[in-house]
Order: sequence, then C-alpha cells, then structure tokens
Amino acid sequence: MCHGDDGKGSMPGVPDITGAGGPLTQPDRMLIRRMLNGFQSPGSPMAMPPKGGNPGLTERDLATLVDYMRSTFKP
Repeated sequence: MCHGDDGKGSMPGVPDITGAGGPLTQPDRMLIRRMLNGFQSPGSPMAMPPKGGNPGLTERDLATLVDYMRSTFKP
C-alpha cells in the first residue's frame, strides 16, 4: 500500500522503488532484513514497520515479495 500500485510511493517520505539506484539495487538479503525488522529511509519522516505491519508474514513471504517487486518495478 505505501509504495503504491506503481511502486513510486503513495505517501510522503515513502521511497520510489522504481528508479535506477533505488532500493531494488540492494541485495535480496538486505531488503528482506529491512522488511523483517522495519527500516527508516534517510530523510523520510516515517519508518516502514516490521513486516510492513503484518506480523503474520514469514521470511519466505518476504522473499516472495522481493521477487515480485524485482519483476514488477525494477528498471
């Protein structure tokens, strides 16, 4: 929801994940760790909550999400 259907960020401070040099240039392991534990992007007024606010997500679910984001939004 926060990154929007187009991956460009639907709320102030949410990073655009579609751009060259953006978050999807990072290794899967780092992205999964940040989603698992939560992360605050530099300059963002808010942090992404652990597991995107869904405590039921597993590490495998997050790995599947990274695959989806890469196939859908990576430039």
